[in-house]
Amino acid sequence: MYEIMHVGVPVTEPVLEEFYAEGLKVHISGPDNNPFKFEYLRFEEGTPLHPDVVNFNHIAYKVPNIDTFIKDHQALVLNERMTVDEHLDIAFVKVDGTVIELMEIK
Repeated sequence: MYEIMHVGVPVTEPVLEEFYAEGLKVHISGPDNNPFKFEYLRFEEGTPLHPDVVNFNHIAYKVPNIDTFIKDHQALVLNERMTVDEHLDIAFVKVDGTVIELMEIK
C-alpha cells in the first residue's frame, strides 16, 4: 500500500500562502497548511510539466522507487524523474487514466 502525500489541485488564483518553484514555473500552496492535504498549483506559461498535470487533479504517493513503480504498474510517463532537492525526487505518470505524482524520499 502506498502512502498518499497530497491531492494536487490546479488553480488560477492564489488560495493559500504560496512559494514559487522556479524550475517548474509553478506557484505552490503546500498541503501542510490545510486539513484536506490539497496542494494548490498555479502554473505559469511555459511550465515544463505535462498538460495533464497542468489541467487535471492528481494524487501524490510516496513510493520506495519511482522506476520500479513505473515498471510494475505499466505507468505512462508524463514527466520523467526530477530532483526537487537532496531529499526528494518526483515523476508524474498516468495509471488507468489517473494522473499520479510519484514521490521518492531519499
